This record gives sequence, C-alpha cells and structure tokens, in this order.
Amino acid sequence: MAAAIAKKCNEKFIPALEAFYNYLEETFTQARIVVCTPTRCAVPTGQTGWSTIVDWAPDTGFIADENSLRITYDTYVEAIKKCCKKYSLPVIDLAYESGFMPLNKKNREKWSFVYDESASIPTDGIHPNYDFQQKMLAPMIYGFVSKLFMSQNNSYS
Repeated sequence: MAAAIAKKCNEKFIPALEAFYNYLEETFTQARIVVCTPTRCAVPTGQTGWSTIVDWAPDTGFIADENSLRITYDTYVEAIKKCCKKYSLPVIDLAYESGFMPLNKKNREKWSFVYDESASIPTDGIHPNYDFQQKMLAPMIYGFVSKLFMSQNNSYS
C-alpha cells in the first residue's frame, strides 16, 4: 500500500513541483528563491477532499491526515523538501516549525483565520490569522531570509 501511495505522489505531485522549480530557476536567474512548506491544516469533515480522522485530536471533529488519493500531508511536505534539495532551494519549514497547530482546539481558535462561535464552521483550520502572521510567521520568515542573505553576503567578502 505504501508503495502505491508513493507512486501516486511521484507520478503527479513531484513532477509538477520539479517543473515549477525549474521554471522559477530558468526565468528568475538573478533572484534568490526561497520555498515555504505549507502550515499544518485541519478542516471540517467533508471539505477539500481530506478524509482520515486524526486519532490524537478526536474531540475536534477535524481531519488532516490524508486526502482522497490516500496521500498524507507529511508525504507532500517531504516531497517539497526533497525537490528543494534537488534544486538547491532553501526551505522555511512552516509545517513542522511554525507553531501553527490547528488540530489543537485552543490553538485553532486563537490563531486560525476565521473564528466565529455562531458559524457552522467555526474556523477554516488552514490559514493562520493576521495575529499569527504578524507575531509568529513574519519574525520567523524575516529571520530565515535575513540569515540567508547575511551568509550569502559574507561568502563574497
């Protein structure tokens, strides 16, 4: 089963990533390209094609493990990192290092894009809200990019 899932990812997603990264490197030859992995996501059952309930967050009714092709979020993240390594592109790992964990109810309520108690879908569970972007993501991305360019500038001295 794992081999079949990897094959699906290798046949569709990875070639698309490679074509995209190749296009960027050929088109923007003077640019420093940086890739971000997607933040974690948790969406209400029945939305966006994600289909497996996450065992360690059963109280939420939210899911985020694998999609209808049975490819997991982690498989996509690892594929992005693998392609970036092949193309020598630096990666900001928002998936595992951003602190955005919408599978945790309190975290989702505080940091997710939409939160309204009266809504039938209280949060989108995918997009970090403005506060999270400003307090957590912006400093993380700024620090990563600053460090990247600082080391790049020092290497030319």
